[in-house]
Amino acid sequence: MLDVVGSTPQSLSKRIDFVASRTDAPILLDGVSADVRIKTLEYVVQSGIKSPIIYNSLMPEYKGEELEKIKEAFVQQLLGMYHQRIAYPQNKVVELESRRGAGSGTGA
Repeated sequence: MLDVVGSTPQSLSKRIDFVASRTDAPILLDGVSADVRIKTLEYVVQSGIKSPIIYNSLMPEYKGEELEKIKEAFVQQLLGMYHQRIAYPQNKVVELESRRGAGSGTGA
């Protein structure tokens, strides 16, 4: 786990890009202000970084906008991890099952 800190959205985004390109370890997002953290979180969601990004801390002082952005990012992560199975056309399922049945009855 790596703690990445930045004082501007640009510096924090560049540092996260650098770290994410070199490791699969979870990255702690740590900005000096709400604006820095929010803009960097937006960047992370839009850029599609695959490394797990973890908000370094949640404080009671965080305002609604920041908490909403965290929620949105979390939902995006979940949607990327858990998706619906691809529905196979019924005729393909029947064809595959018949092939499997035909192949198992040969016995040798």
